[in-house]
Amino acid sequence: MPLLRDIDGELTQWMWDPLTKTLENPKYGRIQVMAVCDPATGKMRYEAPIYTESLGEIDVVANNKGEIAFVVQNRPAIIVTDVLNEKWTFSPPKIHSLSVGNGMTMVEFPRGFSKGIMHEGEEETGFKIVGIERIGNVNSNTAVFGTSPIVAVGKAYEIESDLPPDPGEKILNVLWAKPEEIKELDILCGFTSASLWLFRSWALKQKDSFWRNIGERL
Repeated sequence: MPLLRDIDGELTQWMWDPLTKTLENPKYGRIQVMAVCDPATGKMRYEAPIYTESLGEIDVVANNKGEIAFVVQNRPAIIVTDVLNEKWTFSPPKIHSLSVGNGMTMVEFPRGFSKGIMHEGEEETGFKIVGIERIGNVNSNTAVFGTSPIVAVGKAYEIESDLPPDPGEKILNVLWAKPEEIKELDILCGFTSASLWLFRSWALKQKDSFWRNIGERL
């Protein structure tokens, strides 16, 4: 069987090592099954996966009106029919479209594997970004994720970005929301929710009235 490569020719084949219980990918990271043991007896309590990805970034972008950019895109997560019927006993939020095999339409901050600070922001919003600052890191679930993406902020400049959208993503549109409107958005993405809280805490400490005003309105 030939090794799998992506559209750029990079190797993306996931390889399983039974000795270390590791599923590893040269581009995207690895998943390792870890045994959690009782420190007193040394006996295993349970096994759990640990996900370690390539370092990612999450970008908070505001325009000159103080609106914050969210991307609306389809995430091609396949949900098995029996799991769907058993676990999803409630109706998904109205902003989402959920169907087996088609994934979910999500409202998120621009995010992805880090190619340079604010690369994702420029690529996904379509604008040049200025005044870029790294404000911290977030982790959506510290029990299983061994990587904490960078969070950066910046202002969208009124010049179109020369970074082409990632052909592997299905971005439907960019939603520019006023701070007061964000609480009404249906945000399922844990990284976006964590980054939004981190951004608000950062913005409230800024001497720059532009950022502080946004923070006070969230």
